[in-house]
Amino acid sequence: MTTENNGTRVSRRSRANGEGSVYEIRNRNRWGASINNFLGVRISKSFATKDEAHAWLLEQKKARSQGLYTSNENPKLTVGEYLLNWVEHNKNHKKPATTRNYSERIRNQINPRIGHLKASSLSPIAIEDLISQLITQGYAPGTVLGTYRTISAAYSDGVRLGILPQNPTTKVKLPRLTSTPMKQISREDAAKIYLCAMENPYMHARVELGMVCGLRPGEVAGLRWSDIDWAERTLTIGHQVQRVEGKGLVFQSVKQGKQRSIALTDVQIEILKKHLEYQNLYRPTFSRDEDLIFPNTCGGKLDDRRDSHMWKQLLVKSGVKHYQRYQMRKTAFSNLYAELGDIRKLLDYSGHSQVSTVMKSYVFATEDSANEIRRSIDACRPKQITSDIETNGAEND
Repeated sequence: MTTENNGTRVSRRSRANGEGSVYEIRNRNRWGASINNFLGVRISKSFATKDEAHAWLLEQKKARSQGLYTSNENPKLTVGEYLLNWVEHNKNHKKPATTRNYSERIRNQINPRIGHLKASSLSPIAIEDLISQLITQGYAPGTVLGTYRTISAAYSDGVRLGILPQNPTTKVKLPRLTSTPMKQISREDAAKIYLCAMENPYMHARVELGMVCGLRPGEVAGLRWSDIDWAERTLTIGHQVQRVEGKGLVFQSVKQGKQRSIALTDVQIEILKKHLEYQNLYRPTFSRDEDLIFPNTCGGKLDDRRDSHMWKQLLVKSGVKHYQRYQMRKTAFSNLYAELGDIRKLLDYSGHSQVSTVMKSYVFATEDSANEIRRSIDACRPKQITSDIETNGAEND
């Protein structure tokens, strides 16, 4: 028999180290359970039945394995502390880019404004006020939505694991946020960029795979020469390179989670072979050779910042305005769809599974499409009227 500090008599506890314990509180005819959370703080709760106590203990073990704090048991825990703990202890379950995005939203948009509030009592109106502040301060719609989704994801995990009382984002009414997606590179500028890239075998191959094939920057960095089947003229895309905190540059699965193969044309095979010949000239200088198509100067994984720097240099040399590297992907898919006219084929090629995603974010009207629409509009008009208008216009000229 033991006695708690408040004088409550409880039966002796029996437990393995770290497993927590369930015990009977005899003078109250209840059952108690206690366990150390992921920060090592002992938390306890009482229940009407032994089964309820065991169920709660299992929930707490699950929360501890996920690195989530039981804010109900710590009323002083702030939003900022909870969100940072959530990101840190879930980073192995998320892609590095996702973790970075969450961290940036918490550090830059959330914590400076509502990070001091209590995590367990965060209200929908506090989140709506946060959103209004961000809009007033001129943040882009994508940033505002990203901030909301970060809070929503964190609190959804807390509710799912039974360690937060509610998810306040479910009652938030979002304002109408209209974002303008980046479009493809103009035909004239794309031609200038491509012609300039042709002066260097490395950049020629890089722009070919980005602006013609539509590969993501991370996918380009993850390509190995062994991914090319020269006989079948195919390229397998199964990895991307991402920077992971504490690990540096590492290979990760592609965004959609499964590899895909794309067809290569004879022209693309020649472009890649020329790049390989050029690379073989300085391959003996590699201190490490990872068989990468686009390595760094040592033969290892290419840093995303270096790839971005080379892209910016190419734009300056081409004499065009600034474009994001991702606009190469949009250019490729807009042009491919204009040629194919078949969204099913484009979905298979791009690796996307949702038609809406491709049509909303990646496929835009090309100049040829606009001209085709003009011809179609004129074709809808009675031919004699069109002829009279053109004749009168020519006479006025």
